Amino acid sequence: MPHACHDFRVDAAGDDIPWQRIRPSESSAGDIGSAARGEPGRHAGLRSYLGFVGTFKGSLLVVVACFAVSNVALAILPVFIGRFVQSLAHATESTDGVYRYAAILIGCNILHDLTWRTGELTYLRLLNDRGYEYENILFRSVINERYPYFVGKFTGKISSYIASLGREFREILETTCFTYVEQAIRVPSIVIIMFSVNVYSGLTFLVAVLLMMAIGRHTVSRSSRAEKRLADEVSEMDGYVIDVIANFVSVKSFRQEAAEYEQVIRRRRTVIAAARSSYFWTVVFWASMSLVVRYLVWPVSILLNLHLYLTGELSLAQFTTFLSVLVMFSDFIWGTVWEIAELNLRLARVEEAYRYLFAGRPVTADRPAALAGTPPVAVPEAPGRLEFRGLSFAYPENDGRPVLAGIDLTIEPGEKIGIVGRSGSGKTTLVKLLLGYYPLPADIVRLDGRPTSNYALAAGISYVPQDTTLFHRSIRDNITYGTAAAATQEQVESAARRANTRNFRFGSGL
Repeated sequence: MPHACHDFRVDAAGDDIPWQRIRPSESSAGDIGSAARGEPGRHAGLRSYLGFVGTFKGSLLVVVACFAVSNVALAILPVFIGRFVQSLAHATESTDGVYRYAAILIGCNILHDLTWRTGELTYLRLLNDRGYEYENILFRSVINERYPYFVGKFTGKISSYIASLGREFREILETTCFTYVEQAIRVPSIVIIMFSVNVYSGLTFLVAVLLMMAIGRHTVSRSSRAEKRLADEVSEMDGYVIDVIANFVSVKSFRQEAAEYEQVIRRRRTVIAAARSSYFWTVVFWASMSLVVRYLVWPVSILLNLHLYLTGELSLAQFTTFLSVLVMFSDFIWGTVWEIAELNLRLARVEEAYRYLFAGRPVTADRPAALAGTPPVAVPEAPGRLEFRGLSFAYPENDGRPVLAGIDLTIEPGEKIGIVGRSGSGKTTLVKLLLGYYPLPADIVRLDGRPTSNYALAAGISYVPQDTTLFHRSIRDNITYGTAAAATQEQVESAARRANTRNFRFGSGL
């Protein structure tokens, strides 16, 4: 095998030489450049998730139908309670109505329970697993991004946001089935029943609901800003702690335990301040809801309907129906407005995380978005003649200063070369380009005379970095990481011995 050392100049100057700039539209994410040039779309994270939900909307509709029937059976109970009490008042004349309405009440109760349990089991069977799949899609989309995506990003924050997005969307899916369906049925049914009792009661409850929604929206807008700040501070805090723990060797080597502890304490104070602001607006929310229900709805509606009953304008059945609805309204309307508020806060956290990870670009389940628009290029199995022609490059964050300028390089099959240059002259940058970290025009790189994408070329390159990186996995997993085919035990042990790891005890396994 011939040996040669190619010593060429890796220039950091040369402003008169054109170089390859990496523009946003040439990012690894395919269409992410279009999102980067403009403002991210509103609710991009939610739209992405709804696109994923569309892949199993049939199953979702089945589950929603079960819970809808269950809640309808519960929502109509006040009407039959009123008629049941009315029939009791005339029980001395006939008991047929008493037993009929008693049977209806019992039947509605059983129907509610049976359909609710069916909904729970159907959710477990059809939707529970799907709630976790979106997190896999998020991870795939992130891990398929090319090198520039990770430059300047906090890796701890990336992992924290992936977990946060998956958790928030699972809760949205679960809450939709178990809570939002209930609220969507019970709130309109209460208003309709109250209008059937009398117009004044209907108007009282309608105004109360609208007032609570308006007050809730106002407090939620304030709470949303506080929640966004809290979500960002918590993510920064989690990422910082992960970063410190992951680099414990450096922390120990430089005796920085106390300094890192002080940094955590300082950052925790910021988190506490954000949490205090968020909690304050939560208190304001509940206090305002209590003001409407306890000091407006109850006094006005009770005194009004009592007056109508005593003057004979309201029957006993209607008055009993009113009282049943009033108790039901007071019991769950808090939760209704709270769930709406929570949904807004949850979406605020979602958009914060999604914008950081994907800048408003849609994430789909059908293909890795990072590979969109990158056609597969076959790399020959046999070594070929590799050429760089007029290679010039500048990093995206400093595209006015070229790192490589006018590089021509030819490597023959079987040839070994050494790249020599001063520190910072671009040796590592050249390796990064060989590995496809940054995209280059196809005519810059040629394999056996054919223009080739440097991203496709990287699939045929074996790379041993100077910095040692170990996964928290078995020794065998670390040795075989990145191998195209399954390695035998003998191959693994041979590789370990060649790496001078004679102290490994192969008998106890790798």
